Amino acid sequence: MALLSFKLSTERRSNEQECAEVTANTLLKPKRAVGRPMKPPTKGKRAPLSLLVRPNIKRLVDKLATANGATQSAQAELLITQGLAVQRVLDAMGKTAEEIERGNVDAALRRRGYNHHRIVIGDKAWGFWTEPGFPIPTSGFKPWREGELKAAFPDYDDDARTGAGPKGETK
Repeated sequence: MALLSFKLSTERRSNEQECAEVTANTLLKPKRAVGRPMKPPTKGKRAPLSLLVRPNIKRLVDKLATANGATQSAQAELLITQGLAVQRVLDAMGKTAEEIERGNVDAALRRRGYNHHRIVIGDKAWGFWTEPGFPIPTSGFKPWREGELKAAFPDYDDDARTGAGPKGETK
């Protein structure tokens, strides 16, 4: 009876070991790619490329292709090419689109009509933005009062500023 029990326990261990080996081999083996194997494109020819895209992207490609008088394939190729070019530029810059967008806050605020102000307090300069129409003067410039320009610059010629010629004609 002891011999029979020893034989059963050895068989059980060998089955467990075999199972562990099969599992280890399965996990460590590189996974096979799904689908047909990729072939390199032939030189000088356009290669077929099948894509599955979301419906909103397909509608956009259709709309752009119709507007540009191109096929879906040509429009998709153009968009992929442009996207790859943008990605190369971003990679070369070492930045993401979000980082660039955050850096363009000044330009975005200017485009939206906000005013940038700079004020010096002591040895520090501070900058801040105000909404369009906010009641802060945008500069310290004051126009010349009547006669002040002529008094400051006696050689100044009013005719040169207004564009009038020697006989008062406009140029």
